[in-house]
Order: sequence, then C-alpha cells, then structure tokens
Amino acid sequence: MDKAVEKAYGKVIWVFSFFILLLFVWFSLVSTSTVSLMEKVFFTDISGIPYLIALVISLGISLIPPVNESIVSFGKKLDENKKLFGILYFSLILLILLVSVLWVCLTDFDSWADSADIQKAALGLINGDYTAYLVTGYIGRWQNQIGLALIEAPVIALFGERSPMVFQLINALCIPVIITSLSRFTSSKLHKLLVLLTGLFWLPLILSASHIYGNVPGLMLSLLSFVYLYECFEKEKLSCGILSAFLIAFACLVKQNYIIFLIAYFLICTVRSVKKKKAVYIAIALSAAVMSILFTKAATGITEHITGFKIEGGVSKWSYIAMGMQEGERAPGWFNEYNTDSYDSAGCNTSFQTENARAEIGKSILSFTEHPSYMISFYTKKLASQWNDPTFQTIWYLRGHGSKLPAPIDYMVSIYGSYKVIPYFKFFEVVIYLSAFLFICFERNIDEKTLLLLTTFIGGVLFHILWEAKAQYALFYFILLIPVGVNGIGAFRKYAGGLIADKNAKTEKEKKSADETETAEEKKTSEEKKTSDKTETAEEKKTAGMLRADIIVCFVLFILFLGVLYYLHIPGSLREGTVPYYQYIAENSIQN
Repeated sequence: MDKAVEKAYGKVIWVFSFFILLLFVWFSLVSTSTVSLMEKVFFTDISGIPYLIALVISLGISLIPPVNESIVSFGKKLDENKKLFGILYFSLILLILLVSVLWVCLTDFDSWADSADIQKAALGLINGDYTAYLVTGYIGRWQNQIGLALIEAPVIALFGERSPMVFQLINALCIPVIITSLSRFTSSKLHKLLVLLTGLFWLPLILSASHIYGNVPGLMLSLLSFVYLYECFEKEKLSCGILSAFLIAFACLVKQNYIIFLIAYFLICTVRSVKKKKAVYIAIALSAAVMSILFTKAATGITEHITGFKIEGGVSKWSYIAMGMQEGERAPGWFNEYNTDSYDSAGCNTSFQTENARAEIGKSILSFTEHPSYMISFYTKKLASQWNDPTFQTIWYLRGHGSKLPAPIDYMVSIYGSYKVIPYFKFFEVVIYLSAFLFICFERNIDEKTLLLLTTFIGGVLFHILWEAKAQYALFYFILLIPVGVNGIGAFRKYAGGLIADKNAKTEKEKKSADETETAEEKKTSEEKKTSDKTETAEEKKTAGMLRADIIVCFVLFILFLGVLYYLHIPGSLREGTVPYYQYIAENSIQN
C-alpha cells in the first residue's frame, strides 16, 4: 500500500507534467509573448522552430560515436577527478556571482511601482509616518507585503538612500546560491556543471537582481529548504529537517507566493512518510506550516505594536481570482485594477469586497459555460501570455526604471534593442521546455527530488490559471525546469545510445551468421558473446521493455493531444491575437 501511494502520486505528476509541458512546447514553437512599455501583451510571430531544429541536430551530433565517447569520457573523468570537478564547479559559481554583481553595479536601478511603495512603507516604520498602514494605505491594502516591509526596515535605517543598491546586491548574492541549489537536483557531476552553465548564460534570473521585491531571496530560501529536506531524507538527520522547515516558512514571510512551494513540500513529505512508514517527515511538514503561520502573525503583531494600528482586512484574495477571470487592457486575466477599485467601492471593507468578488466569479463561470469557445480563447491567451515570454518581463521592468543606464544596456531594454536580444532568450525557453519534456518521455523512474520540482512547477501553473497573471510571476517556477531539462537530455541520450548499441550488436551478429568460413576460434568467441548476452538481468530487460512501452504511450498521447488541440480550436485562439513583430515595434514606438 505504501509503495502504491508513491507510485500513484508519481503517475499523477507525470500526467500533469506531460500535458502542461507539451502545451508550453507548442506555445514556444508557434509564437512569442512580448510586453510593451505600457505592459500590454503582444503575441508576436517569432517562432521557436529554428531552435527545435538546432536542438535535434545537436542531440544527433552528440550521439555520433566519437562525440559520444568524448562526452562519456569527460563525464567519467569528472567522476574520478574530484579536484578537476571542484575547480570547474566553483569557477562557474564565481562567474555567476561576478556577472550578477556587475549587472547590479552597472544598472544602479531605481525602485519603482510596488518595490518603491514597500520601501516607502518600511521607511515609515522608522520615521513614524504610518499612513501606508491605514486601511487606505499601501500595506493596509496589500497585507501580504507586511513581512517584506518589516525585513527591509533595518536595512533602510542603516543604509538610507543607498539601500536600493544594498537590496540589489543581496539579490546578486542569492543568485549563485539559487543555481547551486538547482544543481543539487542532478546526480551526475557533468549534469551539475550543465545546470551552472545554464544559470550563467540564461539571463532572466540575473536581470531580476534589479527587481527589489522579495522574489529572489524567497526563491533562494525555498530551494535551500528543498536541498536540506533531501539531506534529511538521505541521511535521516532531523536537524536538516528542522532547518529545512524554518527556511521554507521564512521564504513565505518574505514573499507569500512561496506558499506554493510549501504546499509541494508538504505533499512530498506526506508521500515520504507513507512510503517509509515514519511520521517524522509529516511532522517536519506540519512544523513548516505552523512556523509560516507564526512568522506571519509575529510580523503583523510587531507592525501593529510599532504603528498602533490594527492590521486587518485588506484587499480580498477572492478579488484576485475574480480579476484572473476577467479581460483587461494588458491581457486576459492580467491586472486590470478590479481588486483595487472593488476594494474602494466596498468602502475598504474586506467582507463586502469578498461577497462582490464571489458574485463576479459566478458571472465569469456562467459566461464561460455559455460560451466555451470564448473560455478556450481566454485561457489559451492567459497561459501563453505568462509562460511564453522568454524574458519573463525582466526587460520590461527595466524600461520603467527612470535611471541613467549604460548605453549598451539602455539599447538592450529599448523596443528596438530588445528585438535583437529576444531570440537569445527564446533559445533557452525552447530548449528548457523541450528538454524537460524529454525527461518526462524518456526517464522511466522519476526520483523524489525531481518529483518535488515538478510538483512545485505544476502548482505554479495551476495557481496562476486561477490567480492574477503576469509573466514575471512565472519566472520563479520556470527555473525549476532547468535541472529537469538537463536530466532529460541525459535520459534521451542514454535511451538513444542504447538503441544504437543494440542495432550495432545485431548487425555484427548477422554478419557473423552469414560468414560460412567462421573459424573455431570465432565460433568460441561468438558463443561467449551469446553467453554474455544472456547474463543481462531480467530486471534490466523488463525496465528496457517498459521504457519502450512508455515511449509508445507518449507518442499516442502526443497524437491525441494534437487532435484535442485542433478540435478545441486552441491554435486559432492564439493565432487570432498574433501580430508581426514589426507591428509590435511600430505601436510601441508611438507609445514611447
């Protein structure tokens, strides 16, 4: 029963991963989502097909015997030579750190939008200006930011006007820790280096160091929590489990979106408890949830003590769901000011706003059920607008900075300049989605570590189907696919290499059978070869056969997926909003 629960859970995650990744691969191949200066989403005609072709050619070249032997040989060398691996590993970490710090120093970004409002609220805690904490103030409305404002306050008190740079440097320090943590989700040393290389050259995470919003530190804390959780699993060290629970709870205080990571954490701990018949793992998960609640209550209590205001109410979470089901100027399901307007119209009364939001949700559901084609079009565009922007709004965010940027960076973030660099971002988007999909197709057994990453990724996708949409929110779930994709390429190469080896062996055997002048010595060698072949374990044959069956199942599901895609007119839904890239440039040049 215990193993059945783990197997059933793995199958559920596999099914969700297969169809979500297949949909996102299709999105990435047919179009590209791009955000204008005014944060309006355009679906442009930049195709990912050239990158698909490049990946196929690259994988094919990697399977050519001399190239394959070199790759395998280098992998073995890394496994045997710890010093070489250590030098390469820490050199890449240092490079990621240097690039991140250099980016922050070159941009010297000015905070704006929410990040500026949070810093202003934190400054108010220091100088006694508590207007942000009134029911009509920023924190009074967005109470999910209480923890971050409280954490930022001491830094602002210490560094004053230079605190934005300090926050960005903290982000820059977090980035190599994030990439290093992701590399721990692969077993091969070669794969660990590939994760680090991807982290170095995939720019959205490094660019996000300029965004002072709790996302980067929260991601670092969450991934460190995942790493220590598996230290606890593998070494059965309770201290690692307690530290893991603390880190994930603190991540939720920094940024409440990481509750999605906490839910995935809880699910994996539950499965582990059932599998090992040990209640300690579920106890760790419960302690993480309890600590998260206590941290939030403590932050609220401290803030109430400092300001003298009762912190309660705020913008209803139901209004985010209602807004996520509405049209807007930006894109379907994106911010359209409904949550703020409905809060004000309800007299800043959360209960009234909740009632109104639930009524709006009911209206949206009725509209969707009465017009299924509209629902399909709405959610096709909502999903594509979030998960098919290869920059994840990191370039868009820099456009609103108001700072004096170095000329090359200023050009890169401009409308014309971004056109030149988007293909670079697009390459990584297509390759990561495709390679993660290869993992789902070619890896027979999904280990617990990868299950945790995929559970979190699926949770992020499902959450933002319901919630307010933004491409920048998707960044911190997309990054979880990097180690999955690296492992996926490894799984594909292993499978394809096995097929080639089998074919070569069969060809050699046929040649020998056809040779009537085979000598006694050759016959003896042939018999020895046959005996050796028979020593292959029944388990290995069974695994190989089951994997081949899985590949057939994947192919059948792929065909069915395409049929459903066209039956529901999803391609038409996305195509009707797609514009040539030159039109996007023309419209944004007018806005600028």
